[in-house]
Amino acid sequence: MTSSRPAPPIARLGLIGLAWLSIAGAAIYDFGLYVQNILAYPYNVGVSEWWGSELAIRYCAGFVRRGLLGQTSWLLTQLVDQQSAYVAALAALMAASVLVLGFIFYRSLRIKLALLPSLLILSAPTAMPVMLTHAGSLFRKDAFQLCLFALILFLVHHFDVASSARRKTFLYGLAAVVQVAAVFNHEPFALLITPALFLARLLSRKGYLKSFLLVMPSVAAFLLAVLNKGRLEDVNCLQASLRSVQLLPLNARPGSSITELALTKPSFFTWDLSLGQLGWSLLHGFLAVCITWACYVLILRQISHRVLPSRKAGSFLFSQILIALPLFMATIDYGRWFAMLACAGMLSLLSIPKNEVASAQQISLADLEKFGMANHWPLVILAVAALVVIPSHCCTYQSSHIFASVSYAGLSIWKHILLS
Repeated sequence: MTSSRPAPPIARLGLIGLAWLSIAGAAIYDFGLYVQNILAYPYNVGVSEWWGSELAIRYCAGFVRRGLLGQTSWLLTQLVDQQSAYVAALAALMAASVLVLGFIFYRSLRIKLALLPSLLILSAPTAMPVMLTHAGSLFRKDAFQLCLFALILFLVHHFDVASSARRKTFLYGLAAVVQVAAVFNHEPFALLITPALFLARLLSRKGYLKSFLLVMPSVAAFLLAVLNKGRLEDVNCLQASLRSVQLLPLNARPGSSITELALTKPSFFTWDLSLGQLGWSLLHGFLAVCITWACYVLILRQISHRVLPSRKAGSFLFSQILIALPLFMATIDYGRWFAMLACAGMLSLLSIPKNEVASAQQISLADLEKFGMANHWPLVILAVAALVVIPSHCCTYQSSHIFASVSYAGLSIWKHILLS
């Protein structure tokens, strides 16, 4: 019988030191930019921008996609005669949602993993840091949607352990309501977030039919939202509404999220990018996949020791990307979308009870020596990634922007420290 040979003490200490250095650097960088974005409020949350105008969408001329949260806020602020505050109130809610999501994420990680890998996954530059460091994500619905997803996972867990049919029906109905609300709030929820729950159910041996029935409300709501994008009349009504509460100057145009409601297709297409932008997008996509795969591997190892985590992690991530591919082809928000996909995948995997993962090829005793050092590679990937690269909100920048854009490269903070 051969035994696993751990990494040499010096190499292990070096990895631990690199990991803690990466975590410290990521924390300084991420929360520094978070505070900077908060202090810049409200100048970077105007309705002439993407994130401000998206929050302003509501049902002033009838049902339209992405308008549920804006309509709800509008009705609530009418009660206190402060209609002009509804976009600002929603922006504050979105910024607070990032912190709530961080707490949920960290707590879920610590239940399954040790402190060091938990903090490395939390610092993974394809997930939480995107929402913390870019105002375009911080003041949009991304983190709020993931908080709703965490609520769905909580309800699903109690649905699984419920003993009575009446309680199961109640919990299923409640989870369905949250799913529909999340899709009507921002329809990419159905392509970026819901599939993670479906795939996690399959991984937990729940079966295709039961897994699909659980996410069916999201699918139905998504189809309804797609069929009701909006008309030019909706855009005109929103413009007049924003001007009436002094959120849009007379000569200003509304943000692209509002005008997009009247379009029959998305505003941007991957094939409209320049070759340089497309090349960098593919490079950043490759890095994002590698980093997220490493996170999935570390999580899956804690769920079951009977499977090859790398294969399960790769299959899970590949399936997520395949389902979301139409969205990635129709927009330039690669970094932002991928962060939502990665966070949803990790939250779903963390929700799987230990030893419930479907069986796969077992690791034989003869393979233990080979897998001894290989167990450290996900940690190495995450440590290096958190130290030197933070993918952007939109991964379409030219090479000259890599060290210049604060919202892009984690390496830029080290450049400023060393040269100042």
